[in-house]
Amino acid sequence: MTDKGFQMLLFSAMDSSKRNSIRFEDYIQTMSILSHSNDQARLKLIFRALDQDGDGVVSQSDYRTAVLRLQELCPESPFASRFIE
Repeated sequence: MTDKGFQMLLFSAMDSSKRNSIRFEDYIQTMSILSHSNDQARLKLIFRALDQDGDGVVSQSDYRTAVLRLQELCPESPFASRFIE
């Protein structure tokens, strides 16, 4: 199992400005959401992770990238392969 896919998804969620860098404030906000927030805040964080280019929508390309990264995390699972062609 590789951590690369997870790292990339988490980085994408933390990089709210989509500048390929994480500010300290972004890091603190993400850690706070993961440990203390309600489901809606967590879902917004997941959406930010899926929205690879930060345009506010999850395109087919964004979705495919995220699923492939999840597949890297669990290559033995058939879950991810069900969601891509």
